[in-house]
Amino acid sequence: MTSEITTLNLILRPFKISDAQKMFTNWANSKSVCKYLSWQPHKNILETESIITSWVGRYNEPNFYQWCIVEKESNEPIGSISVLRTFDKDKRAEIGYALGEKWWGKGYTTEALIGVIEYLFSNSEYLVICAKHDTENIASGKVMQKSGMKFIKQIKGGGKNNIHPVCDVNYYEIKKISKNQTETKTD
Repeated sequence: MTSEITTLNLILRPFKISDAQKMFTNWANSKSVCKYLSWQPHKNILETESIITSWVGRYNEPNFYQWCIVEKESNEPIGSISVLRTFDKDKRAEIGYALGEKWWGKGYTTEALIGVIEYLFSNSEYLVICAKHDTENIASGKVMQKSGMKFIKQIKGGGKNNIHPVCDVNYYEIKKISKNQTETKTD
């Protein structure tokens, strides 16, 4: 269930209908933001309102996770992060995210992803959190690496987005560590 997560610079919270204008303006209508995403930039505010309305209607579902990324200092909605799909067999959740171009390069996407990983490992049955990116989207790969995810493999023709009808993707994951295990960092 989508609950509020607070990090150093961000608040990750459920969307509200009143977020539609900021979502549309700050990231959802941007060709730059949507370049490597599978959904098209929103054409108008009505499209954004419709999507948020559908999300708000699903927040009572136990395995629905969709957060609005809010910059604490400005209280401005600046992006979104969500569980895109789940794989019940191996208790795996795939994460996706989008952040307004104005906020790129500040570490916010990494901070949000770390917050979501920690939240899911503490508050869900997921044992593996994964994500993938177009091999050309190097910045997204850096976010995954900085969040503690490990590169697993490249999948030829494993994705599609707004610039490539078929693209190669790099697949990353991080596994939940049980209380009896310790992890050593090599960085």
